[in-house]
Amino acid sequence: SGGSFSNSLSNTLAWQDTPKMSMQIVLHPKERTTIMIKPQFSYSRNDSWSHNFGGNFKKDPYERVEDPTDYLDIGIADDPLDGIRNNSTDNMQQTVDGKFFHQTTATFSRRFGKNGRRSLGLELTESVSIGRTNQGTNYRTYYYKNGRDTTRRQFVDSRNDITTFAATVSYNEPFKNGYNLQFILRGDYKLKRYDKSIYDIASIDKNWGLVGGRSRDGMYASLPENYEDAKMEGVSSGGDYSWISQMLFVNMRRVKKKYNLTAGLKFNPQWALFSYPEEGAIKTMRTTVFNVAPNINYSYKPTNRKKLSASYRSYTEQPSVY
Repeated sequence: SGGSFSNSLSNTLAWQDTPKMSMQIVLHPKERTTIMIKPQFSYSRNDSWSHNFGGNFKKDPYERVEDPTDYLDIGIADDPLDGIRNNSTDNMQQTVDGKFFHQTTATFSRRFGKNGRRSLGLELTESVSIGRTNQGTNYRTYYYKNGRDTTRRQFVDSRNDITTFAATVSYNEPFKNGYNLQFILRGDYKLKRYDKSIYDIASIDKNWGLVGGRSRDGMYASLPENYEDAKMEGVSSGGDYSWISQMLFVNMRRVKKKYNLTAGLKFNPQWALFSYPEEGAIKTMRTTVFNVAPNINYSYKPTNRKKLSASYRSYTEQPSVY
């Protein structure tokens, strides 16, 4: 359109691997006592490679050749399309993404009393997520009118690691007339470390090219030995984020044949710390918040087929520093 013609050719390869494993162990060492351990593991890897050619022409290239996509390379000897080209592009890109995840949850529950209405519970959870992404880009556009040659050869190394721990203790004390007093104490800790480094490989090796294929090692092997000297500090980023939360739930429950009422309060102090490098120094941001939130839940069941329920909960995600 607009007096110009375009043709393109794309080659793409993609590969994915996602093995997973999980199991559950349940023990009953004593009557009314249950211990459960549930570990799970997963690993995902995605590798994609693409090579795209494109050309823009002043006139219809089919008037000169049978298939213009055979002549999209830059710098063709005895070019049959010489004189009608506006520009040509050669774009190669490879992305290798891998993530390992592990989580283990252990729970302990014990019921007491004559009817087992008094209960004590403990839950421990730990998880680790390790993610890494590498991306290489070779991009070139050549303009035939003025001979301008634009290239971009970059390598990106991204890491994202998250570690979490959580512990919950719950206790339920029954009273007369269907009343129950419930206490839940929960603590959470989260540490997130991320880094994104961008390297301008063209500044030290104008001829660097991707090899392609299913290998992060192959991508690294193709880099110049001193590629780390080409790091672009202005656009690279990184930092550590840690978050601690404590929650205390105090609820009063009443359970009757036709209705169930729960009302209580949540007390939630939280602390967050974010550290990141800037201008050769480590800067820190701190945030502290304390929340008190009510919660009410009511359900009414006049018949076995009808149920009316209403609830109110206040939920926050503070603090957040980025």
